[in-house]
Amino acid sequence: MDAYIVKGRLENEGIPAYIIDSYFIDLDWTHSIALGGVKIHVPDAYRDQAIAVIDDIEAGDYSLTGELAKEEQTSCDKCDASNVHSIDFSWKFSLSIVMLAITLSLVIIPFPYTRRYYQCENCRHVFAVKKDYSTLISLLVSMLLFALTLLTFWVLIYIVTYVVQYVTTGRL
Repeated sequence: MDAYIVKGRLENEGIPAYIIDSYFIDLDWTHSIALGGVKIHVPDAYRDQAIAVIDDIEAGDYSLTGELAKEEQTSCDKCDASNVHSIDFSWKFSLSIVMLAITLSLVIIPFPYTRRYYQCENCRHVFAVKKDYSTLISLLVSMLLFALTLLTFWVLIYIVTYVVQYVTTGRL
């Protein structure tokens, strides 16, 4: 996904860009390491411009501000400083969260949200912004109703199986 965002930024700057190997990786992601991941190619004449644009992207020059920004303005709840940054976890942690979510979803325990943590640059305090959990509660209620529906169908199938067995064989 990041490759397509970078490609769009390069094309917006007038630099022709091409994405290589994304379809192979979409078909079988296990080949990602062997192929070296998804690559963006630009003509040699635009190489220096493309590197400058990518450096600007990494520096945050194209990040959204104002109402378009997705992150709300946060401040430290310990010292009230506004000099905070988001803590990004490694891909291994994200993968473990995904595996945990898949495992828990198999036993009908929802794992819908992850919390975003911030760290104050002044006092090094780590905190999470308090959220409104009304959507989470409604999601949990709907998951509970779904689980009860599955349980009801399972019990009905179980009863029908015994009735059919009793009718066909005369014994349980």
